[in-house]
Amino acid sequence: VTLTGDVIHASRFFIQTIGIANASKEIEMLKGLKAIAGKCSVASLSVYNHEFIYFHQYNVVVSSTIKNVSVITAVMLVVSLLLIPNPICSLWVTCS
Repeated sequence: VTLTGDVIHASRFFIQTIGIANASKEIEMLKGLKAIAGKCSVASLSVYNHEFIYFHQYNVVVSSTIKNVSVITAVMLVVSLLLIPNPICSLWVTCS
């Protein structure tokens, strides 16, 4: 706590979480805490923990993996349609 006169300029406290068993729950917790901090109108509030870096990374990895797999599947379909004359066979090659 940083005090100047009767005014508190800064304060820090620790929150312990329980029942968070996997990465998706950690991501939900991170989003929830940031949403609560964003709604605070009384003071400038921020949440930080050294593990938040990893939780944010989990969120980015999942979304980028889904995007990359979708793009690669579309590219494979186009390439197989160009190289294989039968469209049904091209679809089977793309899906396998």
